[in-house]
Amino acid sequence: NFCSRNRGYPLTLSLSDPTSCQLFYLHNPAPHAESIWFMKDVAGSRGSHIRLLRRSQVEELAEKQGYSCPDASTIASLGVENLWKLDGGKFDQRIYLLVASLEPLVIFYHSGHARVTAGRKHGHTDSLRPADHITNLLVQDKERKINNTEAVFRSPEDLLRLLRIEHGESKGRQLFTMMSRSIKNSALQVIFSAQHRLERFAEWQRKGGVYSFFWLAMDVAIDKAMNAFVLDVNTLPMSSPEFFDRRRHPSWLLEARSSLVREAIDLVQEMSFRRLCRDWGKMKNSTSIPLRIPRTWELIFHGDNGGSQNSLLQPEKCLELNEEL
Repeated sequence: NFCSRNRGYPLTLSLSDPTSCQLFYLHNPAPHAESIWFMKDVAGSRGSHIRLLRRSQVEELAEKQGYSCPDASTIASLGVENLWKLDGGKFDQRIYLLVASLEPLVIFYHSGHARVTAGRKHGHTDSLRPADHITNLLVQDKERKINNTEAVFRSPEDLLRLLRIEHGESKGRQLFTMMSRSIKNSALQVIFSAQHRLERFAEWQRKGGVYSFFWLAMDVAIDKAMNAFVLDVNTLPMSSPEFFDRRRHPSWLLEARSSLVREAIDLVQEMSFRRLCRDWGKMKNSTSIPLRIPRTWELIFHGDNGGSQNSLLQPEKCLELNEEL
């Protein structure tokens, strides 16, 4: 609450709140007339529920009184300014967080993959076509009739390669490191903002004698200064029928996702075993024996071992944005 707003995530207004709804329509806080708002259905999923409005269109609705407040079904999220684009198209990075333990709080990070829009191909990035702004495969498929999803998904190595091409070997690697760090810090900020909920789950876990974990997918946009902004949090990342679509996904993506799931289960099993040993008095704390962490996962927070790892954002600190490059 004491940190500046909208660091690590875009300005987001719940229109179910009368004050926020009136602000949105009568004193819209977007910086430019052409700024884009993503109007999301509270109960929607997979991107098909999102409508796009420019600030100028919101102001037209206000003038004509073509709106109703409060609006219980809609959340308005402001588009990120000054985005870094891949080959001229918007993209986001789908990362994965594994909250493998609540007591102590232990969080692992996986860099996932990038998802690119159709805008780079069609040159329509100034339009309001959903496929030019929304990376979800369902939206891209509706526009492009995709047979092979290689056109949508890109590996983190591709992002590094493009940065090296744009900025040179040394500067490109430096920017990639800066981007990766910013992504992890923004993801941690989201977790910290929901820590009161995690504490309630931990209390329920203690009372019920069960072991809980959470596996989250976050969609993250990157601006040209390598700042990361969490656009969305998905609590059931494997529930989509396209997650293991063997007919259309490239082999590297299927292998990466299969490995991601197996390794996440291994991490949960190891943390649950450590908790049992601790509860039975066989282990003083969860750091008595070094963790065996798979190569593609990274420990970014451990409540029994200094909190955030590798000088990442701590719970009591505010996220600092990078200056323009």
